[in-house]
Amino acid sequence: MKSRPIIFSGALAGEVNTGAKDVTRRPIKFRPAVVSRIEQCSLCKGGGFEWIECCNEHSGYDMRSPCQCRWPKCPHGEPGDELWVREAHYLYGKWVKSGLTPTGRQAWRFVPLRWGTANCVFYPDNPPDSICTKKTEVGWFKRLARFMPRWASRTTLTVKDVRAERLGDITEEDAKREGFDSSPSVQSCSIHTAASTLYPIPLETSSRSEFMEYWDAMYAKKPELLSGANPWVWRIEFERKGI
Repeated sequence: MKSRPIIFSGALAGEVNTGAKDVTRRPIKFRPAVVSRIEQCSLCKGGGFEWIECCNEHSGYDMRSPCQCRWPKCPHGEPGDELWVREAHYLYGKWVKSGLTPTGRQAWRFVPLRWGTANCVFYPDNPPDSICTKKTEVGWFKRLARFMPRWASRTTLTVKDVRAERLGDITEEDAKREGFDSSPSVQSCSIHTAASTLYPIPLETSSRSEFMEYWDAMYAKKPELLSGANPWVWRIEFERKGI
């Protein structure tokens, strides 16, 4: 069993912590030497993943002997592995000078002053009373998820299932498991009446559409990963330890 970090941002980190979210999708990063597509290979079927990625010379439908397919390896683990959640947090500490940046500017390094004790870390759902904003101060600072140390993580997950699929394959039920439990929204629409009254009309929004909007916002600067491109993704199912 291996233990790896995994980042969850915003409200989704809270959904994971409560157990309301037990599925996540992450883009598959293809190696440059491999065609950015995945074929189904009957010779490799049953080797642990249903889908494999094939090299230019060997398509999944142009079998050779022996099979030249290379299984894709999910960087987020396999069934039985452990994932510890990285999320936004607050640590008590100070900033110290740490040399210069490549452009010659002053570089800084954060040094935590409390760890391994009660109240040594806070989270967005229960922030500290006072938050520092200047590097000359000593106190509680907000830290990005990618900087969270292992000891500060409050949530540990066990991977239950990993598979590759198209982003567009997500179902309404699976979108809810992603943490997007949609409810009807209300939007104001202009109705042409004698009094030109503005009536609120309820519009149904699905969990699947909310997930797609979130996905597109997250990968807005990567057109190849937008929902319209229907990219290949890892679907990772997990359960929270301790529930």
